[in-house]
Amino acid sequence: MTSSNQHLKLSVVGRKAFPRSVCIVVSVWLAYVLLMSAETVTDTLMPSTLIPNIAQGHGLDLSVANLGVNLSKDQAEFYKIHPRYGFIGIYPVGMLILAAPIQGALWGLAHILDIDTSVTGVHFPHLRFVFEKVSASLLVALTVSLLYRTLVGFVPLRWAIIMSGLYTFGSGSLSLLGQGLWQHTGINLICLVLCSFLLAEKRTASYRQEFFFFLLVGFLFSLRPTALSWSVVFSVMFARTYRRPSIAGVLALVLGASPGLVWNLMLFANPLGGYGAISVDREFVNLSPGDYLHRLWLILFSFRRGFLIFNPILFGLFLSISALRTYRQRERERERERAFERYVSRYGAPDFALCQLPRLGWRAMFWPAIHA
Repeated sequence: MTSSNQHLKLSVVGRKAFPRSVCIVVSVWLAYVLLMSAETVTDTLMPSTLIPNIAQGHGLDLSVANLGVNLSKDQAEFYKIHPRYGFIGIYPVGMLILAAPIQGALWGLAHILDIDTSVTGVHFPHLRFVFEKVSASLLVALTVSLLYRTLVGFVPLRWAIIMSGLYTFGSGSLSLLGQGLWQHTGINLICLVLCSFLLAEKRTASYRQEFFFFLLVGFLFSLRPTALSWSVVFSVMFARTYRRPSIAGVLALVLGASPGLVWNLMLFANPLGGYGAISVDREFVNLSPGDYLHRLWLILFSFRRGFLIFNPILFGLFLSISALRTYRQRERERERERAFERYVSRYGAPDFALCQLPRLGWRAMFWPAIHA
């Protein structure tokens, strides 16, 4: 296949993929809304409450709002009384920023429809619950649509649909990410945007594209400090795919991380924020090798939050970025297979071993088994 014919084929695929992507967003969003869990979560009180709380002049103090939940002793350690800002959560600010357009539109629409949106009112807990679920399901629907558009240029249509369906209903997206404004919800979306950029059919990246790319890479820190491991990986992948980051890329990286850094320093006087100040499980001092291996196993394979079970599709896509780029450029099947094997053996596996396994191993030392 010549270069011009290949470009024509990809452009046709792209045009066909757009209406399908819209259908995927709508259908996944509707499915998630219809399958909405009746359970409310306390870990996401901050991103689901602060938009109306700030708009109504109450600032960051969550104690003013009628949250409709009771924090248990274990959950209370994730909140603290700040001498200036009142009752606040220790969670990063990134998800609040990412969900702000959707949350703002929903609360604004409710106000226009003359619905009582007061954070102290009796209807606030129900509105907060519904708006959070709607926002989270919409973000997951966008993630699924982007996953489909990324895959459709490399694999047959049926496989793109199957893999997107597996991510939608066969991973933690349905049971967790689509039910609340979790940090993982935003991380998955941003990581997939970065993957799609690296897989794009282009040999060079303009400085504007590089700036936008590293802006998102830096924003991963604002979503969750531990997501810095992904920032390192994507920075390395950009350098391998295009070139070393320029000054513009470095500035964008700092700019993307600055909301989280400013938030953490302002509220916690700690660059890692509340996560850096929270009391950790001290049992790691006397942790036996057997207990440690058990925790590491849960973190990797637990059906609740296991890394390899929780997000298998994105994990596979991450490992095969360069392989898929080479796959599209090769004409013969043997060369494609060899390119994939060569990439995974030389790049994919070392990237995972060097950047992700140490983070998971460190996390296994501090997190009790119940969190896995």
